[in-house]
Amino acid sequence: MRQAKTLKICANHLVASTTKMQEHAGSDKSCVWHAADFADGELKEEMFAIRFGSVENCKKFKDLVEEISESLAKTEGKETEEDSSAAGLLEKLSVTEKKSEEVATKEESTEAVKETDTKSAATSE
Repeated sequence: MRQAKTLKICANHLVASTTKMQEHAGSDKSCVWHAADFADGELKEEMFAIRFGSVENCKKFKDLVEEISESLAKTEGKETEEDSSAAGLLEKLSVTEKKSEEVATKEESTEAVKETDTKSAATSE
């Protein structure tokens, strides 16, 4: 993708836990990685490359992306454990009806009907 005014090349995508940065074979100042590209309106896996002015900047970028990728992998692992424990607790849940609640509800509705009948009988007399 290119910037609209300057026509400079730019990439705008998420760093995933599966993102692996590799040094480019030809230079210590460049890196390559794979990511999802949606620039043309169609999602496809593409290889991206970047070249820096210095080896230090390239190493900083590579280390930062790898650090983010590793932290995402750890977070996903924790979420998986939490999800499985929550699923286990949900499986143990069951719905039971208490007879006393049913009886109380029926009695309340019966009393309401009796009051309505009494009021209607009193007004008709």
